[in-house]
Amino acid sequence: MTAEASASAVFRQSHICQLQSPVPLGYTVAEVEKRGARVKKRLAVDPVEAETVRLIFRLYQFGDGATGPLGVKAITCHLNERGYRTRAGARFGVATVHGILTNRAYVGEAVFNRRCSKTLAQKPAAEHIPITVPALIELPEFEAVQATLKAHNPRATPARVVTGPILLTGLATCTTCNGPMTLRTGTSKSGKVHRYYSCSTHGRMGRTGCTGRSIPMDTLDTLVTNHLVSEVLQPDRLRATLASLWALRAEKAAQVDGRVAALRGELCEAEEKLKRLYRMVEEGVTDLDDILKGRLAALKEDRDRALTALDRIHVAERAPSRAVPAYVATAKSLS
Repeated sequence: MTAEASASAVFRQSHICQLQSPVPLGYTVAEVEKRGARVKKRLAVDPVEAETVRLIFRLYQFGDGATGPLGVKAITCHLNERGYRTRAGARFGVATVHGILTNRAYVGEAVFNRRCSKTLAQKPAAEHIPITVPALIELPEFEAVQATLKAHNPRATPARVVTGPILLTGLATCTTCNGPMTLRTGTSKSGKVHRYYSCSTHGRMGRTGCTGRSIPMDTLDTLVTNHLVSEVLQPDRLRATLASLWALRAEKAAQVDGRVAALRGELCEAEEKLKRLYRMVEEGVTDLDDILKGRLAALKEDRDRALTALDRIHVAERAPSRAVPAYVATAKSLS
C-alpha cells in the first residue's frame, strides 16, 4: 500500500471512529464533505457547551471570584446549583468534571480508535488514530491544570488525618507545642484499660520535644460534647442556622433564575432584530445582499444559542413559603 493510500485509509477510518466514539462536551459533529452516499464528518465547536468547558477550567484555576480555586467536587456543585447540565440534560458528576479537566481533545489533540467497537477492549497505542480538532483551551492553561491535579492526587500525595478510632482525631492539640494529641492506653493492676489523649511530640521525642500533656479521653470528650450542646445545639441558634441555610439556597436559586432571565432577554432581542430585517426586505427597503445575509446568519446563531442554553436548563420547583415554616417548626420542637 502506498503512503498516499495509507493516509487516505487512516482519514476514512478516523471519520468512522468519530461516529462510533462519544463526542466530548463542547463539540458537535458537522458534515464537511459528501461523496455520493458517503458523508464525511468532523468535530466542530458547540458554542454553548464550549462556554461550559471553559468555565470548568477557569473555576479550577481561579475560582468564581468570591473564593479561590475550586476542587473537582466544588466545581460539580457549582455547575449543578446554577442550572448547568450535560448534553443529555443530566446533572454533572465528579467523574464527568474530572474527565473534562483531563481530556486532551480540548487542546486540539483528540485520539480515536482507542477501543474495539465490539469488545470495548483497549487497543495498542500503535493503532490509535490522532485527529486534529479545534482547541477550546490554551495548552499552558491545560498543562497547569494537569500539574495541579497530579499534586492533589491522593495516590501521589500522602493523605492527611481524616478519621480515627477517637472522637477528636485531628482536632485535639497540645497547648504546649501545638502537636496533635493521639491515643495512648494503659492497663491498671485490676486489668482495666484506660485511654488518654497524649501529646504525640512527647511520645516520639520525650521531654526534649515537649514536656508532655495527657488527659483521660472520657473527660475531654465529655467536656467537648457538653460545650457543644450548651452553646450550639440550642433552639435559637438552630433557628438562625436553618434560616441562613435557607437564605443561601434561595440566593443560589436566584442566580439560576437570573441566568434564565438573561438568556430569555437575549432570545427576545435576537428575534426582534430578525423581524425588523425581514420587514425591511419585504418592504423593499434593502436587498438581501452578502452583508445582510451575514447579519441574518449572526442573529440566527445568537437566537439558536440562547434557545439551546434555555433547553438545557432545568430549574427545580421550589416552595419557599412552605419550607421556611417547616424549618421553624423543627427548631421549635427542640425548645
